[in-house]
Amino acid sequence: MKCKVFKQCGGCSFEHDKIEFHNQMKEKRYAELMGKYPNQQPSIFMKNPYFYRHKVLSTYKYQHHRIFSGLYQSKSHKVVDTSECLIENKTAQAIQQTIKEFVSRYKIPVFDEDKGTGILRHVLIRVGYQTKEVMVILVCAQKEFKSQRLFVKALIQKHPEITTIVLNYNPRRTSVVLSSQSATLYGPGFIYDKIGDFRFKLSPESFYQVNPEQTEILYKKALQLANIQKDEVVLDAYCGIGTITLLSSQYSKQSIGVELNPKAIKDALINKRLNRADNVLFFEQDATEFLSQLESNIDVLIMDPPRNGSTKEFLDNVKRLAPNRLLYISCNPVTLSRDIEMIRDEYSVVTHLMVDQFPFTDHVETIALLQRVGA
Repeated sequence: MKCKVFKQCGGCSFEHDKIEFHNQMKEKRYAELMGKYPNQQPSIFMKNPYFYRHKVLSTYKYQHHRIFSGLYQSKSHKVVDTSECLIENKTAQAIQQTIKEFVSRYKIPVFDEDKGTGILRHVLIRVGYQTKEVMVILVCAQKEFKSQRLFVKALIQKHPEITTIVLNYNPRRTSVVLSSQSATLYGPGFIYDKIGDFRFKLSPESFYQVNPEQTEILYKKALQLANIQKDEVVLDAYCGIGTITLLSSQYSKQSIGVELNPKAIKDALINKRLNRADNVLFFEQDATEFLSQLESNIDVLIMDPPRNGSTKEFLDNVKRLAPNRLLYISCNPVTLSRDIEMIRDEYSVVTHLMVDQFPFTDHVETIALLQRVGA
């Protein structure tokens, strides 16, 4: 396949007709960072690396005397039409195309970031991988718009697969897409998806991996390596809406999730009830602060931090608590390698591997299992 706008769009790093070359490049980069650690397992790539993004964001802009929707051109604020994107979910793309048509039909003013005028800024669509439920989020600079009811009614008629429509009110002139203020225009205001047999509620702001097909493989492989036993206690730092916390609970005596974001913890508690996970506890707290106050024994610590990795303070507390095993899931091998070096006197790498969550981009996910020295 060949992308028509690859040279203009900032969404992909590699041409789409050279997947074998991309994979070799990622393998090489990974080996440069992680090859010094023993027992590297084979990397896991997608068999069909197209249309995998189940979270699709389009920015709306009026330029060249017409409405454009898509992604920003690399290193610019020019929007490139990505209606035929090769990595975005096809259902989401079709809905985005209809919304673009309806924006003109119902005369909805597009936001002008220079003047601070207009209404529609972005459209974010989430599609459940297993459930096929669809959430449409309209990010607007006003709390409502003139033709809102007609727009929603027409969109549902054209796309009955849509489960819910939400208006996210974001008047700030900022690069942050979503604000904390949302109003439901249709449906329940959220969708569900599943990973394996576990069901998860997804709100507009919920963090959820954009490639659910590979996510299921990633988590299954990670938990297989962790080899959690029925008498063990698991702590999942940076737990988000509780995905891996809950998945780990099917093997553990108890699984504990820690997350600072209050909305994520709210969803995590709902997900706990949905899955009847009585051996799970969630805490709304900064992960480092939580660890610094913890005295009880932890057998397995699961870490899935943001791209900038963990901190010295967090890792110092890990060394103090001395869990037997660390399961480190990372979206940045650079910070993963740095963090491993900070605890190398106390923990040794048992095995590690790369999982390609983001074909045609520079990004990968990494799983590393570490064992406490002398355990």
